[in-house]
Amino acid sequence: ASAAVAMPFIARGLDVLVLGESEAFHTGISVERLKIICIVLVSAMTGASLSREDLLERLEPFRRKSGLEGDFEMPLGLYLQAASGREILLRMCRNLKEIHAANGDAQAVVSITDRALVLAPDGLADRRDRGLALAELGRTAEAMADLQRYLQSADDAYDRDAIADVLAQLRRVGH
Repeated sequence: ASAAVAMPFIARGLDVLVLGESEAFHTGISVERLKIICIVLVSAMTGASLSREDLLERLEPFRRKSGLEGDFEMPLGLYLQAASGREILLRMCRNLKEIHAANGDAQAVVSITDRALVLAPDGLADRRDRGLALAELGRTAEAMADLQRYLQSADDAYDRDAIADVLAQLRRVGH
């Protein structure tokens, strides 16, 4: 819990770090120091040493749901691949996006999704989610642009028809 108290003090640095390490450095942030602080804080908040059996037990529901059992089972090591700083920040952004969406905070969804799209400009799901949040906020033109871009790139998306319906509705309202 004490590690969580320190998180607000590094929030500004993390906001700038989302733009890239070089950009953060040029704004006066000690990037390496910030990384170390984050690692220590996250470790303090979540740290636990897991045995191979514990890891396999935690993976079981995912493997079952994904059909990755039996002949399709992947080695444990493939699940434990290192992630770059950018990938970790992107995961954090996407987790925050889901939290804000669950709380019905469309403005926060837009803000955090903007950051995710800086990290991964081709993130189709992020573009779709931002478009839907923008629509909820009444920012129709921006919503239509994001949703149109999503539809142009997501040919085989499971939600393609639903998003096309939302886009058609926005067109009717916007004109």
